[in-house]
Amino acid sequence: MTSRFVVRLGVWAAPWLASACLSLSAAGSDAGASLGELLSQLQHPDEPLARTRAAENMAQYGERAVPPLRKLLHDADPLVRDYACMALVRIGPRAETAVPDLIAIAGNPDEPDYLRDTAILALGQIGPSASSAVPVLCAAFRENDQKLRRRVVSALAAIATPQAVAELVRLLEHGEAEEQHAVLTAFWERGVKSKHAAAGLLAVGARHPDRELSDRLFLTVATFGPAAADLLAPYLQADRIETRRRAALALSRLGSDAVAAVPALCETLEDEAEIVRFWAAKTLGNIGSEARQATGALLGLFGDADPNVRWEAITAIAKIDPGAITEDDWRRLLADSDPGIRQRAATIRTAGL
Repeated sequence: MTSRFVVRLGVWAAPWLASACLSLSAAGSDAGASLGELLSQLQHPDEPLARTRAAENMAQYGERAVPPLRKLLHDADPLVRDYACMALVRIGPRAETAVPDLIAIAGNPDEPDYLRDTAILALGQIGPSASSAVPVLCAAFRENDQKLRRRVVSALAAIATPQAVAELVRLLEHGEAEEQHAVLTAFWERGVKSKHAAAGLLAVGARHPDRELSDRLFLTVATFGPAAADLLAPYLQADRIETRRRAALALSRLGSDAVAAVPALCETLEDEAEIVRFWAAKTLGNIGSEARQATGALLGLFGDADPNVRWEAITAIAKIDPGAITEDDWRRLLADSDPGIRQRAATIRTAGL
């Protein structure tokens, strides 16, 4: 592709170039250029690829580059402003002082869409320090531009303040399917794992009528690590069976990190719903030896009416404390009415011998 053709692409190519700046290394051909030279290249009208490299290489100057870049954000040429935004994308959190200038661009519907897109990307890269941009981002989301809306969602997830998370949670509960998907993707990609984010996701998941979405919300919280156990455990006592199932399922994904929920899981082994008892037993097995206090309750499930629950109880005991199974228990299991239970018991006993 010739540089003349790139120039002809011009405006519509700018958002792609902004995203490309995120993945470039800081070792481009102009990495050794002075700050003044890089700033000059950003303003060059005929060499878009060189301008892109210059924007990327601004990162080596960090905070020193921000004041002159802020001036370029007010240049008469929107492409110059766009490349300045690209440079701030690459600088990231160190570009905090440029937040007011980026907000002015992001919130101005008279600016070209590609420029607003890059400014919003830059705000997201700055992260929590760009919290003052949340109201403007929310206003931009209400515009009828799908690409801009997706960028806003990503930026809000990166900023991740309580206000930003609250807006994302609102979109999860009331947005269209495409918006819900974008929000969940942003949570996963941006690694938003704050306590208020988890609480919001679970609250929506517990009351939303869409089964698939609710499952995804609970499973998203399961990626938050050990802190998620304390937040998930109360939902084991929820009124709705589906919510209790989701809580047990999500806890099962935590493995040994769900140890804080062991007392609640022990109670859940007596749940009225087979599917909830099944996931509670599986979770305790995944926790392993640290769930030893659940041994008695799991042994009690050997007589459960549901063969799937009995199967999972045997499996869990084998992981937690296989020595707790008595000879009477073995005889009972090996004579079980379900052939799958008999085979599972035989396999576990043989492995322990």
